[in-house]
Amino acid sequence: MNVIVILVIYAVLLFLLAFFSKRRFGVLGLALAAGYVLQRLWESEFPAWAANLSFLGDWVISPLTVVSLLVLLTPSLLLIFGGPVYKGLLGRILGSLLYSLLAVLFGIGALSGLMDLSGSSRQFFDVVMLNRDYILTGALIVAVIDVMHSRLSGFGSIKKK
Repeated sequence: MNVIVILVIYAVLLFLLAFFSKRRFGVLGLALAAGYVLQRLWESEFPAWAANLSFLGDWVISPLTVVSLLVLLTPSLLLIFGGPVYKGLLGRILGSLLYSLLAVLFGIGALSGLMDLSGSSRQFFDVVMLNRDYILTGALIVAVIDVMHSRLSGFGSIKKK
């Protein structure tokens, strides 16, 4: 499948999930970083885990890719259901864009097996991979700053009568 199509589908799904949950980028971004660390720690076990997903068969996504993406995304998907939220629309849009960008960059290794890397797709992939570390670093710095400026809803806002 075309590189850009796969990445756009993946990014749009994660954008919509983050947007409708209203969750802050900082918490979700740092959870993605935790998922990436877990992915690297356990990747030698993935083939054994993927063997348990034989029901996927010859589906579009290989069982190994599914396992890799599940380990990567699980911490942030768990936090989709709880944690600090954005109050305004602009924050939700920007936070969701950053979350989907970060998830794509962290997951690009797992997704590369699905991609037809030839011609312009290969050039696009090479440019992304060349700048990946810089983009990830910047996004994680923004995530930490976002966490520093967020607070749980209701926390610290006690009304006195």
